[in-house]
Amino acid sequence: ALICATAAFTLGDLDDQRADLARRHDVARALEDAVAAAGGAERLRACGAVRTGPDQRSTVARAVGVPVVGSPRPGDVAIALRPDGTWSIRGCP
Repeated sequence: ALICATAAFTLGDLDDQRADLARRHDVARALEDAVAAAGGAERLRACGAVRTGPDQRSTVARAVGVPVVGSPRPGDVAIALRPDGTWSIRGCP
């Protein structure tokens, strides 16, 4: 009975976790597409500092292949996640 109760209680959590992982995958894939459209990670790295918001730093760092810092300064590449799940890349490219 305890196993059934535990399973019933955690199934909702598993569904939420699966949905969150799917969303993260979609966001990362959209970023890969945006980076490619901007000329690729090597092109962005050649521009200098890459900056983004705190919630996206690890995702952007993986996609571009460099450590990512915070608020943009003139001349930096700024990468931002829009509310609709697409990415904005401003700066050097």
